[in-house]
Amino acid sequence: MDFDEEIIKHLEWRTMVEALFRDHERSYVSPTIIIQDDQCQLGQWIYSSASGTYEKYPAFQKLIEVHKAFHIQAGTIMTLCNNGNFEGSPELEDEFYRLSGEVVKCLEDLKQLGL
Repeated sequence: MDFDEEIIKHLEWRTMVEALFRDHERSYVSPTIIIQDDQCQLGQWIYSSASGTYEKYPAFQKLIEVHKAFHIQAGTIMTLCNNGNFEGSPELEDEFYRLSGEVVKCLEDLKQLGL
């Protein structure tokens, strides 16, 4: 796993979601797809046998949790944007950024294991 590449891809994906509420855009991706945490590259790795080396580490278990919550939060924001509610709730955005930071931290922690 190239953790640096995954961090970059995660931040690129986060930027796409940010554009929805920042630029008042509607998403052409269904929120019901976005909330599925096994549809992105990171999620596919998390749920594959390739991640087995990391399963016993707390950072991996936390990654599963925060990655899933991040996708749910992104789906909630996309639903609001698709319904024309671009103002949304500042708390939703704050949680979105917090979860994104946690995903990155977990990936950095796993990288430090050097496995």
